[in-house]
Amino acid sequence: MKIRKSKMKVAFLLTLLLATFAFSQITLNTQFSLSENQLVSSVELSQTYTDHPAIAIDGNADFLSQATSEIWEGTGAAENPIVIEGYRITDSINIAIQIQNVDLHWIIRDCLIDGNPPYACGFDLQNSSNGEFSNNILQNRDVGIQCLEDVYNCSFLNNQVLNNQDTAFKVISGLGNCIISGNNFSGNAGNNFWMTGGFNDSLFTDNTITGGANGIRCLAFLRSVVSGNTISDCTLDALVFPSAYGVVIRDNTVTNTTGCGIMTSGNDAVIEGNTVIDSTLSGIYLAFGENGTIHHNTVTDSSEYGVKLGGATSNTSVSENSFIDNVGVGSQILDDGENNLITYNHYSDWISPDGDLNGIVDVAYSLDGEASNSDPFPIVDVSGIIPTTPTADALPIDPVLIAGIGVGVVALIVVIVLVKRR
Repeated sequence: MKIRKSKMKVAFLLTLLLATFAFSQITLNTQFSLSENQLVSSVELSQTYTDHPAIAIDGNADFLSQATSEIWEGTGAAENPIVIEGYRITDSINIAIQIQNVDLHWIIRDCLIDGNPPYACGFDLQNSSNGEFSNNILQNRDVGIQCLEDVYNCSFLNNQVLNNQDTAFKVISGLGNCIISGNNFSGNAGNNFWMTGGFNDSLFTDNTITGGANGIRCLAFLRSVVSGNTISDCTLDALVFPSAYGVVIRDNTVTNTTGCGIMTSGNDAVIEGNTVIDSTLSGIYLAFGENGTIHHNTVTDSSEYGVKLGGATSNTSVSENSFIDNVGVGSQILDDGENNLITYNHYSDWISPDGDLNGIVDVAYSLDGEASNSDPFPIVDVSGIIPTTPTADALPIDPVLIAGIGVGVVALIVVIVLVKRR
């Protein structure tokens, strides 16, 4: 009898030990995640600047000479760029930093460029390449960043361009193979990104734009991507590309703009995954072009159409979008083009009847415009995703629950074995 009780105690203790181990893992995992989040949220960035006069560099030889006299690190090689960092420049009469006719490799980072009247340009780049301009603050200038003539292979990363009297970032000639990412443009009186030349084979990603006139306006756009940007409160169109070929406009969020949310013209445009809310004109406007793709966008509360297709558009696919409370005239889409395929979209004003409950409205959605087009398969669900045949999908099982069940099964087996041996 004592042996039996002893075995039962052992079984009980073993069960308790295993259960304690399992739940301690749960607790440890939770505490680890919490500590990690607290660590990230508690990071504070600080910067100490050294006052410096305006910097003007013209040519490779001049750059190397100034690097030597200023004791800037680097040789200008790809693996050892010249670094200018940590300066505060407040000269408002001259351009704060100017680089022209340079193809050495260089980095300008962690500088504060401030100003007052007469508001000269903050950073000016001309006929140069192979540079990185990052983590700088440019405020209270005329133009924050200005690129004249040809600029190639340059990155503009994580800069704050704030409260400038004219344009935040102005490009007069062209950019090629460049990256503009992670910047914050806010409070600028003119346009935020304004370009008269070509934006070629380049990326404009993950920037935040608040206020100003146009958000991003490029007059010529070739094989480039605009993605992940957040644009709000512009007094003109948010994303504008009047002449584009192969433009990709993806996963941007546009809110409260006086004008169009997204406007482009040209062949092979891809407009997908964007969210456009509260535009005073149409949410998405393709003025002309062939073989466009407008998929998986959500357009809400536009004062005109959710999507507008101009008279010179053709063979453009508009599918799996969600159009919610856009005013239009008789519908939320205008199609003045030819052979555009508009199908499988959600329209907030057209969600019934669905007699067979297949998620598709039984009556086609008629569209405004000279094309006399319609969407034959309007989607009921606001997601705009094409419904599939319902299946009994298995619910996801929490790994912790599986571990707990496993512990219980092991403990039960131990108890049974010990009892049978009594």
